[in-house]
Amino acid sequence: MLLIRLIGAVIAGAFATVVGVLVCGIIGTVLYEVLFAHGTSLSSIDPSDMSTVLQTPGLASAGTLIGVGCGILIGLIVFIQSVSYAFKRDRLSKGGMRISALVSAIKHRYVNNAGSPGNSYTVYTVHAEWLDPRTGSRYRFKQDKNSRPVVREGEYVTVQVNPRNYNDYHLEL
Repeated sequence: MLLIRLIGAVIAGAFATVVGVLVCGIIGTVLYEVLFAHGTSLSSIDPSDMSTVLQTPGLASAGTLIGVGCGILIGLIVFIQSVSYAFKRDRLSKGGMRISALVSAIKHRYVNNAGSPGNSYTVYTVHAEWLDPRTGSRYRFKQDKNSRPVVREGEYVTVQVNPRNYNDYHLEL
C-alpha cells in the first residue's frame, strides 16, 4: 500500500511541477518583458500588444528562469507533502490504533480560485469526537476532504490514531 501511495506522490509532484513550470514560466516571462525589458508598467500595456511581448527574442530571459524555478519549487513542495502524507498513513496503519469516532459536524466552504475563473471548488471538513472509555477523556478530530464525504452527522467513522499521541491521527473518509 505504501508503494501505491508513493507512486501517487510522484505523480502529484510531477504534475504540479509541469503545471507550475508552464504557468510560472509564462507569467515570469511576461512580467519580466513588460516591467524590465520594455521599461513600462502593467497599467500602461495595451492587451492587444501582449503578442509582441510574448514574441520577444530571448525566451530564456531572467523572468522565464525565475518562473520556471518557482514552478519547480511548487512541484517539490507538493511532492514532499505527498510523500510525508504517504509515510504518515503507512505508519498509522501499521502501528496505530483504530477507533470509531462519532461524526459531530460536517462543514463546507467554497474556495474560489480568483486566478482561474470557473475553477472554484468546495472543501468539506469532517469533525468527529471520541470518548476514551478508560480515562473519560474526549478527543476531537477533523479532516478536510475535497469531495462530499460518504458519512453523515451522527454516523461513525474510523480513525487511525497514534496511541502515544492522539494529535497524530487520520480519519478514514
